[in-house]
Amino acid sequence: MFEEYQDEIFDYLRTLERRPRLRMSSHYLNTLRPRLADTIALVSQDRGRPDTVFLAMDIVDRFIVAQHANPPPEDKLGLLGGVALLIAAKYEWRREGLQLANSVAAHHHQCYDSLTIRSAEKWVLSIIDYDLSWPGPLPFLDRIVAVNKSESVVRFASRLLLRRTVASRQFAHILPSMLAALCYQACPEGSDRPGVDRDARSQFRIQRRRTSSDAGHPVPARHMDPQSRQAGGITAPPHFLA
Repeated sequence: MFEEYQDEIFDYLRTLERRPRLRMSSHYLNTLRPRLADTIALVSQDRGRPDTVFLAMDIVDRFIVAQHANPPPEDKLGLLGGVALLIAAKYEWRREGLQLANSVAAHHHQCYDSLTIRSAEKWVLSIIDYDLSWPGPLPFLDRIVAVNKSESVVRFASRLLLRRTVASRQFAHILPSMLAALCYQACPEGSDRPGVDRDARSQFRIQRRRTSSDAGHPVPARHMDPQSRQAGGITAPPHFLA
């Protein structure tokens, strides 16, 4: 990020995060959203890019809100989550987006061919008006870490806390900047307890090795059920999410 424009950039990001948004239903927050968030986070964990997870969940949330009068059936949740992750991966310039999409669908015991996923991708983008400008909490967290000149392990621990908030309904309506500040503030308090700092550093080293070794590789087969490891696919009509 250009240092001389940081103030203007973050003023704009704060404007984006304060745009009016409709409330999500209790059924979605309590039942459907946690399942989708857990699956998306699990499939993405080996790629080391939590910003993709946050953007994918924002896409899902806005699609559900926009379709509140005609929500997608529960048996299509895997497709919706996979498509949202595919869109987020493309936006973040990641190459394995289609594999991620099928991995999410596989966790919901579904499998779709590429044509079905592409059709769903276009439909979801049209419903959210092709708006992918939601900032997410990570830019705010990175700035807090930079301003306070914190160690890498503090940034890593803060990101771990952010990941924990994805599936929780208690954090669904908190502004991204506030969520980043809360997770950062919680880390110094926790590091005073015996063993917490050591465990965080250990996980930090493991994640760095995993990220470097998995870079550019396809999604591990353990993230897919046996049927989804095969080449078969189940097609759906173009209006499957309508």
